[in-house]
Amino acid sequence: MNKTTAILASFATLKSLHDKNKYRSSYQLLAEFINYIIQTKKLLMFTPIEMKNYLFEIFGFDLPEVVVKRATDNLSCAKKEKGTFLVERHSCPIDEMIDRTKIEVESQSSQILKRLISYIKEREPDIELDLVALEQDFISFLIDNRQKVSAKHLNFIGEFIIASENDKEMQECLDNIREGSILYIGINYNINDVGSLTTPLTLFLGTEILFSLAGYNGEIYKQLSEDFLAQVRNANISGKKIHLRYFNVIKKEMDDFFTSAESIVEGKSIALGKPAMKEIINGCENKADVRVKKADFYHLLQDIYGIHEDKTDYYVPSLNPYNLESLDHDDQLQDEWKFVSHINKLRKGQRFEDNLNSEFLVVTNKSSTLRVSKEQSDALKERFSLDWVNDYAVSLDYITNLLWYKLGNSFNKKAFPINVNAVLKAKVALSGIISHNILSTYQEAREQFNQGIITEAKLVSRVRALQNKPLLPEELEAETIEDSMDFSEELLSRYEEESRLDKESLKRKDQELVLKNAIIESQQEKNQELEAKLRVFEEKEEKRKKRKDKIKRITLFSFNILWKIAIITLITVGAILIEKKYQTNFLPIVCVVVDLLLLIGAAWATFKKDLTKYFPKDPKEKDD
Repeated sequence: MNKTTAILASFATLKSLHDKNKYRSSYQLLAEFINYIIQTKKLLMFTPIEMKNYLFEIFGFDLPEVVVKRATDNLSCAKKEKGTFLVERHSCPIDEMIDRTKIEVESQSSQILKRLISYIKEREPDIELDLVALEQDFISFLIDNRQKVSAKHLNFIGEFIIASENDKEMQECLDNIREGSILYIGINYNINDVGSLTTPLTLFLGTEILFSLAGYNGEIYKQLSEDFLAQVRNANISGKKIHLRYFNVIKKEMDDFFTSAESIVEGKSIALGKPAMKEIINGCENKADVRVKKADFYHLLQDIYGIHEDKTDYYVPSLNPYNLESLDHDDQLQDEWKFVSHINKLRKGQRFEDNLNSEFLVVTNKSSTLRVSKEQSDALKERFSLDWVNDYAVSLDYITNLLWYKLGNSFNKKAFPINVNAVLKAKVALSGIISHNILSTYQEAREQFNQGIITEAKLVSRVRALQNKPLLPEELEAETIEDSMDFSEELLSRYEEESRLDKESLKRKDQELVLKNAIIESQQEKNQELEAKLRVFEEKEEKRKKRKDKIKRITLFSFNILWKIAIITLITVGAILIEKKYQTNFLPIVCVVVDLLLLIGAAWATFKKDLTKYFPKDPKEKDD
């Protein structure tokens, strides 16, 4: 097996041993590996520096000599005499799990590395790979090594892990390696006494972490930052040990960010490549809305999370001896060196062997700040011939894991921090790369437009292509990860062609719509003419019907009057004839009867009218 797979197996083995047994300290855990070396190397004696070298050779554990000494002191089979440990090998049993797990994970790691190489070659067939560098970067990515992973390999490694998100066996192996790396932190940084912090520690948070706490960078970043805060709260249960602050330089950076948001809301610039900016301007109609969000943000930091601006004056004469800022530094790294210098001034130039006891630290995910911190620490190690020296800045994941271990969560078997998930780590890493690439690609396109190399239409198309890129870690998916990471000229040109075809299609649709509207308008005019003629006909027909109905009603009315008159006339004539023939007074009687009948008819009609008026019949009764 090569060195890479052996190192990865070592971290997974560390995790397996931790899960199997009940250890009270990291030194007991490390002692199991020293036992293994004693038996496999058949050692009868060794010095701490020799064991340190064996641990690195076999397991890849690069540990301070003082840690190796303390772990060896836990061995019952080794006795120290004048700086050398004498061994009774029969008293140093090997835990069989070390060999079994080591072999199993070495095989898994070897297969994963082969799949990674195949994935890269499939993506870029003509690529020339430095396999040693690739494997080293793969280790660094998984175990959060401070060594910077090359951008070239980081893209491929992140893509590969996300593309294999549904491979449960592979992801479990990677997560075990990462969990083992957290346990390694506790061993490597000489954390023996766990349970609580003994020294007050002030942590200065970067802008990206403060924005993540407010939810500006998406759900995953918010979870990671809240996981960190949970460790801080646990550390402060027994007394205020950790204080959270931010430098005035960070305050200015955040204020400028909100000012840019106001400019975007007013239409003076565009939001591109920064998820925090999109979240801030979302729902804002004017700059007053942005200022309300800004006030809410600072209220959240100070009153809810207890994070305050640092008011220290770092340029008083008394702090000059500890200044690390210099005009010789890269102009683009002036703020980074300022942060490191501020920490050195607060520490009064002291060096520490434990970050948790170093009193002051910057917590940031900015690689440039972490790189400057490492540069300064490495310079101190070389200058004073030290195995290890304090950092000036650490990542959010690192401080979260360090606190988790220090607070005894490892030996209490509590759940690991969420940042151990390899897929989540890959998504966080690649989302940062995408944001950076969006900004750099836009700036390049803008410059080409200013120089007349590309047209305004092409610039607009490229901006649209960039705006369609996922910005948040949770938006990255296995099925589309390759397209999400693609910023090639071919992709941009393809998008421009799609935009052109879309415009042509839209133009054709517009033309079809114009023709269709013309046909509809013509048809509508014909319909209107027909409707007008129909209305004239209907009006004439209505008049005719009304005349016919009127004549009918007049006829019926006339007939109704005439037949009543006829009857009365007939009765009267009959009465006259009877009177003449029989010489009687019959006519007056008939007239009286007719008058009575007419009177009764009129009275009955009036009665029915009043009855209906005052006692209307219920419709329901009618239905019944």
